[in-house]
Amino acid sequence: MREGKIKKAKHESVIFRRDNSHYEKLDGIERCIDDELPFEIPESWEWCYVGNVAFVTKLAGFEYTKYIAPNLKTKGIPLFKGKNVQNGKLVCDFESYIPNDISDELFRSQITKKCLLTPYVGTIGNIAIFDGSFKAHLGSNVGKIEILNPREDPPCILEEYLLLYLRSSAGYEQLTKHKKATAQESISIDAIRNVLVPVPPVAEQQRVVSKIDGISKVLKTL
Repeated sequence: MREGKIKKAKHESVIFRRDNSHYEKLDGIERCIDDELPFEIPESWEWCYVGNVAFVTKLAGFEYTKYIAPNLKTKGIPLFKGKNVQNGKLVCDFESYIPNDISDELFRSQITKKCLLTPYVGTIGNIAIFDGSFKAHLGSNVGKIEILNPREDPPCILEEYLLLYLRSSAGYEQLTKHKKATAQESISIDAIRNVLVPVPPVAEQQRVVSKIDGISKVLKTL
């Protein structure tokens, strides 16, 4: 934001608790949102929107038409498509690439850091973590969720915790609450930004992630 590469949200919101109720302050106006919250959370947890804790974006249609489509190559910077995100994991078997200089022109949709990748057309809720170990780029119909200030001590939210939540039944309900009525299941990038997330303290997030990882390993041995 300081460098002018991404824009600050036009309408910033803050969710806070007062008198045992939750409120949202948006553009200076407060309103109670108790009826919109899907379930109760402990006192030490907080509700937030994905857009409050992450930069969420996609490759714009005109960017694909003007920059990507005319410059597809067999090597270079790989494009992540929907088929590269399967069952919570990334499949790094790429079929399309673009030159490095084209990728650098489209820095907003570059993938250079640890983030979550999610198709927003097709299989909604099929989300995986990109570890940032190489440079890549968003293809059509795939969005990225890049945590803001991940190096804060402690960070606000862990990618692994957010992934588990978004892939849960509660997370899926949030992702699809504004689902579009189209032939293929689809949601907007704004719908991803408006997903409500229950955020525990970071130490508790780490325990949740470790516990579920442990259970998953046991289940794989059965």
